[in-house]
Amino acid sequence: MNQKVKATLFGLGQGILDGKVEVTIVGKRSDGGFVVEYEGVYYQAIRKPETGEYFVNLGSKVNPPLTILLVRPDRSAHVKDITDTVELRYILHQHYDIIFTRRLPEPYCMARKEEYACIGLPVNEVGSWISFSDETCLNVEGDVILMKRKTPTDPKATVLASLTEKNIQYLVKRFDLDLVVEDNPE
Repeated sequence: MNQKVKATLFGLGQGILDGKVEVTIVGKRSDGGFVVEYEGVYYQAIRKPETGEYFVNLGSKVNPPLTILLVRPDRSAHVKDITDTVELRYILHQHYDIIFTRRLPEPYCMARKEEYACIGLPVNEVGSWISFSDETCLNVEGDVILMKRKTPTDPKATVLASLTEKNIQYLVKRFDLDLVVEDNPE
């Protein structure tokens, strides 16, 4: 995304703090808001539909967006930036499981629909193979998301880290995926 826009800074209880400043939009939130970067810090922002004005809440620091890899049943891979794990539910259209298997080497993990089998969607061969469907006979249907854990040695930790370009290339090659580059991710 990384689009520069003019925005108004405000703080709750403090009102408008600064007039028009330049911020960089780095992601869109699942609630329709935005994540922007201002002076090296990430904040939540909203855009008034009537005027198109952006407002940045300086009391709403957020983590930088995470880069993930969305894998569709047709083996196409799409690089996406998410602002929080709530967006995983939005992308997968329901609740999800994060799984760790020996078929997906550390530090990688996969998110799949919680009801991943027998839901009538196309079979995702990559997700099914990672989930050992050849042994369980339960195929993974629909989209899956490949991600990276921040602390790969702790099996209980699900704190996520962004995939790097090198990580993405590794996953695309490892699972023989077709990387789709989208001009406009909106």
